[in-house]
Amino acid sequence: MYLRRCYRKKDGKRHGYWALVESYRSSRGPRQRVVAYLGEMDAAGRLGIRQQAAGAVAVSARIVPGRRTAVGRS
Repeated sequence: MYLRRCYRKKDGKRHGYWALVESYRSSRGPRQRVVAYLGEMDAAGRLGIRQQAAGAVAVSARIVPGRRTAVGRS
């Protein structure tokens, strides 16, 4: 997962906001899907989200012995 900067024009002004995006592979190749729209964030908020996303990826990638699925996935 990673943070993506998104832009939108409103009232002639350019506004930026952040989205938490997950990469996945499909039959048509790699794709990305938005997990959450986060709105406007300062540097400290983005750092916290990046750390949480890195922790979530690490937990979901860990395999539990005796199970065929990864932890955190069904």
